[in-house]
Amino acid sequence: MLRLLIFFALLFGIFYFFYYKIKKFFIDLFTPEQVQEQSTKPKSIDKGEMVKCPVCGTYFPSNTGIKKNGKLYCSSECMSKDNQ
Repeated sequence: MLRLLIFFALLFGIFYFFYYKIKKFFIDLFTPEQVQEQSTKPKSIDKGEMVKCPVCGTYFPSNTGIKKNGKLYCSSECMSKDNQ
């Protein structure tokens, strides 16, 4: 009984190993090179220069802020607090 269990575990391990190796081989074979290069590059998002909110002091990307009266705020809450 133990021999049968070990046999099936070994058989499963071999199948598992070759399945993923063959799967990777076919993906590499049929995927265009440009797609492979794009998928391996780390994705970076350039959201601009980091600026400090005049109310709470939080740093945030300049093009995500709210601009009013020449000042950049991190949120509408900070903008309303500054106007009070």
